Amino acid sequence: MSFAEKKKHGSMDAAFEAGKRKMNIEDTVCSDLLPSNSKAMINRLTELLDEHKTNCLQFRPCQDDTRVRKVMWLLMSQVFGQMATIEMSNLWDELCADEIRRRAERKQAERLAAKTNGG
Repeated sequence: MSFAEKKKHGSMDAAFEAGKRKMNIEDTVCSDLLPSNSKAMINRLTELLDEHKTNCLQFRPCQDDTRVRKVMWLLMSQVFGQMATIEMSNLWDELCADEIRRRAERKQAERLAAKTNGG
């Protein structure tokens, strides 16, 4: 595909075709326009994890890799908004509220059953 065709089709590396390095999705973090293809971001994250020979983002070299952090920022910006502040404990409470409520109800039902069964 020629440079003109890539540009016409919006290829991410079209702007870099004229002798510059290939552009990766994380290179768009500081651009005027951000990518919207979540699958491409996830695929790039997988490539970076493979490069570090791990499947865990908690692996210190992944945490220290700016490329990984940029891809994660892109993904998080799609979920929470580009300039959101995320309080992880509040998010956990929100995401787990139904499960916490179900557990409490189950525990209460077990106590009630034990009480009514003479226990």
